[in-house]
Amino acid sequence: MESGGISAGIFDAIRKASRVKGPGHGGLDWLFPTPDVRRLIVQCRKGTHTERGGEQIAQAWEALLAGGT
Repeated sequence: MESGGISAGIFDAIRKASRVKGPGHGGLDWLFPTPDVRRLIVQCRKGTHTERGGEQIAQAWEALLAGGT
């Protein structure tokens, strides 16, 4: 969420739309595997999340996967 600059609510909506499993209650230290992050990126680029800055979020997450900030 931090690297994408989004709220927990928006992240959760993208995660659910991507059908990516999330943490249980209070899982603030949950790490998403790379394939799941790639699914989130694809979902960000779909029409339903573009009005919430989907392309910028996708680019930030791709930079994170590439070792950037």
